[in-house]
Order: sequence, then structure tokens, then C-alpha cells
Amino acid sequence: MVFQAVVVTLCFGLSGEVAPPSLLDGSQGCASTNCHDGFAKRTHIHGPLEQGSCDACHEQPDETKHVFEFAEQGADLCLDCHDDTIESLKHLHGPVAAGDCTICHDAHSSMNEKLLLKPIEQLCVDCHDDRLEMMEDAKHVHEPAKEQCLDCHLPHGGETAMMLTATVPDLCLDCHDDMADQFDDALVTHGVAMKGRACLSCHQAHESENDKLLIVEPAKLCLSCHNKAIEIKDKVIPNMVAYLQDKPQHHGPVQEKDCLACHSAHASGFVSLVTSAYPQKFYAPFDEEAYELCFSCHDLEAFEEPETDEDTQFRNGEQNLHYVHVNKKVKGRSCRACHDVHASSHPHQIRTSVPFGKWRIPLNYQTSENGGSCQPGCHKAYRYDRQNPVTNIVPVDVTAPTPEPSSESKKIPTP
Repeated sequence: MVFQAVVVTLCFGLSGEVAPPSLLDGSQGCASTNCHDGFAKRTHIHGPLEQGSCDACHEQPDETKHVFEFAEQGADLCLDCHDDTIESLKHLHGPVAAGDCTICHDAHSSMNEKLLLKPIEQLCVDCHDDRLEMMEDAKHVHEPAKEQCLDCHLPHGGETAMMLTATVPDLCLDCHDDMADQFDDALVTHGVAMKGRACLSCHQAHESENDKLLIVEPAKLCLSCHNKAIEIKDKVIPNMVAYLQDKPQHHGPVQEKDCLACHSAHASGFVSLVTSAYPQKFYAPFDEEAYELCFSCHDLEAFEEPETDEDTQFRNGEQNLHYVHVNKKVKGRSCRACHDVHASSHPHQIRTSVPFGKWRIPLNYQTSENGGSCQPGCHKAYRYDRQNPVTNIVPVDVTAPTPEPSSESKKIPTP
């Protein structure tokens, strides 16, 4: 305990050590010009001292002697007045639980608010020096951790293990109100952001080596949860770690380990937490705005003209096969009809099969030097060749050599 029975035989103040008076003059109080004068010179003075009520904390067992004892021991002395400080708190700060109030507070006066021994940002790290070392070495430090611990923590105790001023995520959203608006307006919310440890599932509270105070690098962080199948309402998100290991042809953002190129980490107005519009069904009318997500990286020109010799590699001669499949007013094939958005066993993330109701349509896609072929359930076997356009009037054997161009129409029929 910091508080112990004290026998005072000398008086101490900022003016130095002096002999005790032979007779106490109660009219002057203890903090007079003759004794303990230093206490009154500080900007913040403990109430009893300011009122001259030293006997609120100190007792004089023998009035003939200049000898004093504490009126009570340990924290009980402080709690005689400050009884509401820790009442019914579930978790107590260590010094409070031990009754060591003077680890943080001066009992008489201070140059700091709340009679603290030091400014708060210095006082906390006197004990939490390991945290100070980590913040000094870190690339990114949370602003409140630099300057004001009490923005997030209660000094004496609280209802949470870390004595937070509110539970997470409410505590975080008090400052990050833009994120609060995003959650309020969202169609879809990332489950981990609002449940359990919430924000702390992904972010460090004080410092980090990663941007946004992330616990680890973004892609590693995502895959630390998406390393197993996750059931959400009526669908299952596959084990993405296994999925990417089994399918070597990765979409560009996946190659760059940039999940946030397509997904929002917190909440979104679109299904699957994508950052902007993307058709969710097999068929979709062609509309630039409906494919906003894809066109944030891919060129719109590849889908606008029926013929081209440069805007896309998916063409039969100059016949633009992206246009053939996608650019329709009613039943355009959306990107997902042929491409897997994360990874595939085939180049260009061409699917092995595509969901179509309860059926998975096989695509049977094969590549060639200047094109390729497919024979899905939605049309006959067709080839395409960028250099020597192929005639696809009758079914062809996709295992046979590419035929020489004929004088007949070389257009691929619209599926």
C-alpha cells in the first residue's frame, strides 16, 4: 500500500525542510507561509487542503505533539469522499484494485488536472512502458494513443476488460462517424465488423506496421478467416485458401493480394460486399453502370462495338465476341456466365462450369495459339481465331485441327 500510518516530525513544503511549530495555529491551516507553503502554489489543489480541512485525511492522536496519522488506511481514505469512483465496476485498474491511488494522483496538489502526477500521456506510459516502446517503433500509431489515452479508456475501471469508455464497435464509431453512416446505409455488412471483437478482429487499437492499423497484411488478414467454408443465409462462401490453391489462374487483384480492389472491408450497398455495381445473375441487360465494378479496371471499348481488331482478344477475326455475348438489351450474358471472379484452372479465369439454377453448365473451354473453343450447354461447339476467322455454321469437333477459312460466312452465330 502507498498509504501507511505516517508520523510527522518535520514539515515539508517547496520552501524546504523546517522545524515543526511548537504550537499549532488552526486559524492559519497547515499550508501556511510557515509550513507546507508549497502545496498552495500549484494550480490544482485537493479540496480538503484548499478549505483548510487537513483533518479530513490526517488525525492528531496527541494534541500536545506534532504527530499525525492517516484517518483511514489505503484506498478507504480516498473512498470516504470518492465513494462513487469504483462503485459496482466490473473491472478495476490495477492501482485502484490495490488501493494505490497515489501511483497516479498527488494527495495534496498538482500542476495537472485531477491532481495527476504527470500529464496523462506521460503518466500512463510510466507503467505501460512496453506500449510506449511499440508505438515508438511502429510505422502507424493511432492518434488517441499518441496524446490522450482517456479518449478510449476509463482511468479507474469499467465494464470491459480493457476499461473502455464504450463497447466496440460503438467506441470506434464515436470518432469514425463516416463509418457509422456507411453501416447505417449499407445493404450488406461484413459480419466480423459488428460481432464479437468487431473492429479489433482486424485492427490494432494502438499501433501497427500495416496501413489502417491492420493486424497483418490485408490479404493475409482476409484469408485468416476465409480459410474455411462460411455459411451466410442461403449461400456458402467457399474456403478461399483451398480455392486459390486448386485454381492457379488468378484474377489480377487476387494476384496483387488486393481484395479491397473489389470488396469493401466494412459494408456495401451491393451484394457480396463489392464496392460498386456488378450483375449478380447469369443474364443481365447490358448497361455501363451495371458493370461499374468491372469497368473500373477493364476497358468499356471491348464491349461497345460489334467489330474490332484491337479492343479485345476474344474475337473471331474482327467479330467482337464479347459484344456478341454481353451487349444485349435483355439477355446479355453477364461476366459471371463465363468467368470466375477469383480464380480458375483456365486462362482468363474461364470457368470449368457455371451455375444455372440447380444445373452447373459445363463450358468445355480450350485454348489455341490464336483463339480457342468452347462447347457449353448453351450452344454448339464453336471456335474462334483472331488471325484466321473460323466458320461456325455446323457443329464442329473441337478436338480436330482448325480448318482453313472458307468463302462462307465466318460469323459466329449469336448464342
